[in-house]
Amino acid sequence: MLPPPVGCLRSDLDADRRRRSRSPPLIRDADLVERCLEGESAAWSAILARYADLTYSLLRRSGLSDAAAQDAYQDVAVLLWKGLPKLRAVDRLASWIGTTTRRVAWKLRQQERTRTGHESAARRSDEAPAADPRSYDEEQALREALAELGTRCRELLSLLFFQSSDLSYDEIAARLGVPRGSLGPTRQRCMDSLREGLESRGILSDVSDPAVPPSAEAKGRRGPRTPRP
Repeated sequence: MLPPPVGCLRSDLDADRRRRSRSPPLIRDADLVERCLEGESAAWSAILARYADLTYSLLRRSGLSDAAAQDAYQDVAVLLWKGLPKLRAVDRLASWIGTTTRRVAWKLRQQERTRTGHESAARRSDEAPAADPRSYDEEQALREALAELGTRCRELLSLLFFQSSDLSYDEIAARLGVPRGSLGPTRQRCMDSLREGLESRGILSDVSDPAVPPSAEAKGRRGPRTPRP
């Protein structure tokens, strides 16, 4: 059976995210779920830590404020705790969490519209907008693959592909404190490592630099770009 809800249904988002940064994903989701169902509280904490960033990111991208996202995170944790015994495809946990998170965010937005007098908008649909569950698998795979890289690789790829500012190679080199001429070879090594991490998770069997899942742009990330010379 699942561990008791005390201490887990009121999950601490910040603490879960810190545990995620310290614990690379080495154990399969299916194994964690099985151990959680057997009553291992550490497995439950590992699941929350692994998916804290994905959950919070989806909540914020759904239009919730930071405070509302913090509260909604608790709702998602409750639903996950209750839903684990019923999961059929435990290897698609990211899809389940992503879909559930979108529904929670949608429900909160609808409630807010009703409270503020926008009742007609709240009645437009009885269900949350549909999304391809595979996109959540891709996003989680990207997060995990990036987390497995060294700090320098994560910083470099973040500046190259995931930052909102359009930095030149000179600016990126200055920020990282490395020679400009080293960026190209380092970028290639980092991309190769990222590609391997994605392929090990069944994402992108054949991809050229930059190795970013097709759904990345749809998630609010910038698409691949070439820094200014």
